[in-house]
Amino acid sequence: MVNSELLKKVAICGAAISCLGAAFFHHRIQATIASQDYYKKSVQALRSHQLASDVIGKPIRIPYLNLARKDIKVDHRAAQASDEFLEPLTSKLVE
Repeated sequence: MVNSELLKKVAICGAAISCLGAAFFHHRIQATIASQDYYKKSVQALRSHQLASDVIGKPIRIPYLNLARKDIKVDHRAAQASDEFLEPLTSKLVE
């Protein structure tokens, strides 16, 4: 019969390899998105917009996109952000 200690080690190694693989692919997906022309142009437009820079604050650093956020919806027809996301920005503009 198989030793239970061996099974524990195999399970731990399998879990570690799975976590490392997930982290690697997450990084690759983020790097691929960040290397695209539309992403670079969007970030450059944000950085060059004076009012946006004043509201967000400088320096503007965007290390990774948060692909799990539900308040930012982008499709092929329109790019928009929900009111929940825009509310803090517009309140700063009014002040």
